[in-house]
Amino acid sequence: MFTRVFLTLSICFTAGFTYAQKTYKGGSIEFGRSQFASPQITGDDSDPSMGIGIQGFIQKPVAKQFNVKGVLAFQFLGDRYTDFRMELDDHTGDFEGLRYRFGYVSMPVTVQYHSKKRILQPYGGFGLVPTFLVFTNASTPDDTPCLIYTDTEFRRFQFNIQGEVGLQFQYKRKKRFSLALVGVYSLHDTVKSGPAKFYNRQLMFSIGHSVRL
Repeated sequence: MFTRVFLTLSICFTAGFTYAQKTYKGGSIEFGRSQFASPQITGDDSDPSMGIGIQGFIQKPVAKQFNVKGVLAFQFLGDRYTDFRMELDDHTGDFEGLRYRFGYVSMPVTVQYHSKKRILQPYGGFGLVPTFLVFTNASTPDDTPCLIYTDTEFRRFQFNIQGEVGLQFQYKRKKRFSLALVGVYSLHDTVKSGPAKFYNRQLMFSIGHSVRL
């Protein structure tokens, strides 16, 4: 009798606390610092723009504590330079101002590692971010000629790497919130042709919600 009760309790305890990942779908919004840094621009008063984005995603488990997250996102990014100097072999001068705005469709694919916590679950992820440039908008003061503005063509396809750390909160059996800090960095310069190179850098805060499939 005692043995049966012990086995029953053991099975119930194990079933109730065994960790298992499930497939989730959801969406998130992100906002934070976006910057297109250039090693050829010096002495500037840089004012990185507020970047914003919206995305939908699917998280699918591939191992006990790992999953793959596929994302489709739209991002609005930018950067602003004021009172800067451009130093190149053929183009050197002082300029008053330059502002860029970019629209991207991106498809991040990341591998994530999760803790075994069931309610409050820390996680980290790393992956590749292929992006497609939808539009570019640049502006300079009317009395300031700027070769970076007039002679630059950006790459339509770009590739970045992404790292993130976050926390997921399971508030219902099939629903959860997530908070994350996401960093993105260019794998290459974003310029196809032009006098200066630019590198995409982002540090974004993400708020998400997902449901179990």
